[in-house]
Amino acid sequence: LLPGLVRIQRSLEINSPPVGVPIQIFLYGEDGAALRATAGRVKMALQGIASIEHISDPMEDGITERVLKVDSKQLGHYGLSSDLVAGLLRTSITGTRVGKLDYGDEMVDVYVTSGNTQQPTNVLALPSGDIIPIGELGDFVEQSSANAVNRFQGRRYVSVTAEVDESMMSIHQTHREIERVLDDTILLPGVSFDQQGEFTETRQSLASMIQAAFIGLGLSYLILTLLFRSFLQPVLVLLAIPLAYMGVVWGMTLSNQSLTLLGFVGVVGLIGIVINDALVWVTFYNQSRASGISAADAAVDAVAKRFRPIWLTTITTVGGLLPVSLAQSAGIASAMADTMVYGLMSASLLLLLFLPVCVVALDSLSNDLTRFKSGLLRQGRTPATIDSPAAPPAQ
Repeated sequence: LLPGLVRIQRSLEINSPPVGVPIQIFLYGEDGAALRATAGRVKMALQGIASIEHISDPMEDGITERVLKVDSKQLGHYGLSSDLVAGLLRTSITGTRVGKLDYGDEMVDVYVTSGNTQQPTNVLALPSGDIIPIGELGDFVEQSSANAVNRFQGRRYVSVTAEVDESMMSIHQTHREIERVLDDTILLPGVSFDQQGEFTETRQSLASMIQAAFIGLGLSYLILTLLFRSFLQPVLVLLAIPLAYMGVVWGMTLSNQSLTLLGFVGVVGLIGIVINDALVWVTFYNQSRASGISAADAAVDAVAKRFRPIWLTTITTVGGLLPVSLAQSAGIASAMADTMVYGLMSASLLLLLFLPVCVVALDSLSNDLTRFKSGLLRQGRTPATIDSPAAPPAQ
């Protein structure tokens, strides 16, 4: 190994999109010294979390620079300002670009430098021509600084990154622990922080996906309402979605898997398939009811005649997904295929048991409400009995 080598990191190409760093903390502030000090405190706090490893130091790849700490009283004595001193130092060391010159076939930058090129950090040439020792204006201090000044939306920031050992703690639990340990006592005045990383990106993607799923459910309910001309039957069709999700949870639990973001993509795709199965069953049930048979008989008849088409569709779909689900090299497709297989098997079984019970109960409730309403109407239409006056006695 090379002298001074601390860590070797290897990465393999996999059949999946690139992911961000598991842990990434951004520190914002305009004071570079405060940012560096806060970054050191954050690094020490992260070292106290057992699952975090390979913490990066934002200054480890920086450069050493000499910073002039000026004395404001001395600046006032010479009638100078910190901006003017910085400009004069820049002119002495690197020169100041004042324009361009057409030199043959190319344009050449024109720089103006002071005559003090031998010792630019020892003496300072003033615009009046006087030369004063820089030591009278302040002291040079060597410090480590980042090799670049990063800004986001106008704010200066540094970032601290780390990796997570998921055998000790999941990324979700690690982020919760980071939120607990990073409090106001670690942050110096003028410094704020924002926690990013793989988990945060996953959470944002999941939130947008859930929002899109609710929009899709709303549109599906509207279309089913127009199709069935009912407000309750579309709800029965949409109840197939929780049945599918139950199967996903059971399958993931039994196989000791975690529902990842890519697995949730499969759940969203599963919604359309299970709604289609429920739609086929409810449509056949309505046709049987239209022929004049009772709700219970129509439900049993729909199960008997739609059992084979629903399960044939499920078996062929699951058969096409199984090679992807079982393949080790399928990458992201494997997680989506797993959730779709578990959800389809569960929904196809529970749908044929759950929907008949729901439609019969709904029909019974509808009949009870109709009879109750009819009874109220009959009571309202019954005329009140008025006693006629007694006849006068005969003379």
